[in-house]
Amino acid sequence: MAGRSLKCVFLWSEEPTRRLHEAHGIHGRPEAAQLETRHEMIPRIGWTMDVGVRFVSVEQLLRQRGREGYALAREIIEHSDIVLIDGPLYRMSVYQSIEKEVAKMGVPCLDTAANVAHVADMSSYHLALHKQKIPQPRTVLVPLTPEDLAQSDSKEFYRNVIGGRMELLLAKGRIHPTRTKPVFYRTFFSSAVGSNVWMYRAESIVDLAKSSYEIIYDRKGRQDIGGLAVREFLELQSVYPAPMRDLYREYRIFVIGGVPVWYTYYYGLNHVDTKGEKFEDFKKAVALKAATRRSLKNLARKVAGVVPSHFFVIDVAYTKKKKPVVIDLGPGHCAGMAYKIGQVPVLCALLNYAAHIAASPKRLTAKPKIAPDRLIDREQVDKVIDDLGISRRPLECFCGYLNEE
Repeated sequence: MAGRSLKCVFLWSEEPTRRLHEAHGIHGRPEAAQLETRHEMIPRIGWTMDVGVRFVSVEQLLRQRGREGYALAREIIEHSDIVLIDGPLYRMSVYQSIEKEVAKMGVPCLDTAANVAHVADMSSYHLALHKQKIPQPRTVLVPLTPEDLAQSDSKEFYRNVIGGRMELLLAKGRIHPTRTKPVFYRTFFSSAVGSNVWMYRAESIVDLAKSSYEIIYDRKGRQDIGGLAVREFLELQSVYPAPMRDLYREYRIFVIGGVPVWYTYYYGLNHVDTKGEKFEDFKKAVALKAATRRSLKNLARKVAGVVPSHFFVIDVAYTKKKKPVVIDLGPGHCAGMAYKIGQVPVLCALLNYAAHIAASPKRLTAKPKIAPDRLIDREQVDKVIDDLGISRRPLECFCGYLNEE
């Protein structure tokens, strides 16, 4: 377990968080609402677990705050045992620069740039999961080369060249967007945004080329793009009729060291009448029965066996036929959750895993592996929850452990 001798440095950048809030507001994906909450909780959890926690900004480490900023970052990191990346999703070039700078100081960095890419880039993990026949939406990948992106200011080029490429690939993948069965699209490195997911849909090839142009144009130069992923329409199991759209039976699973540690219901309760008659039915529909929990854990283990990342999340939704489908993967350090209590077991497990890596940094380049009982100490988690004064009520049906045998 993590002990007094463990000194952790969390890398953080406020700028991407600010942009995330500006783009999506507090009602976007859980990331926007919860990243700052986690940032506030980390030192308090570290204190309770007797782990030394310091923060260094990415801008300091990458010499964007002058010599003094870099010198301070270097001094802090050199006196630490491990660096953990925190905050929103950065560009892949930033992860590579972080890894390079931290390596100079002889300290392991969780996670490596390559491992982040495995779960941040849909063109990577979609194909890996497909080979293992892990259920996910049918997806057509439309790669965009640097030359394509250089000309993407031209709507005519995008419509004729990229649009033509989309049409050919969609026909090959047997995906035909219509009004009743639209397609959803996203870039390889960025999924559609929670409550605004219906903004990222198209009902025809013409509509797809026109609407996807805007997202490519908007993100070019600011975020990694890689290409466009066009996904089939799925009829998901609705559990609550909300004002904007129904809430579905969808969960986020946190995987650390290859172990599915924790699950949380994907959506918060912002649009749920918790005092209404339908709330009890909603809770029953969301709660996982023992058999379903085991099935979800087995699916997560299968995904973890394919993905080499040490800390990542799996988003799983259930179709109307009650079949689980992997919707998305993502790096754990930039994944939020809708229920505050879930931050505690995940962060406790992460600090314990950090101690595991710090004890033998070579483990970073090996397949993630650790015994579940070395990640989670229930008594330790309960103590932290009590010390922080966090309500346990959401634990009833909206989130819970997945590493139970």
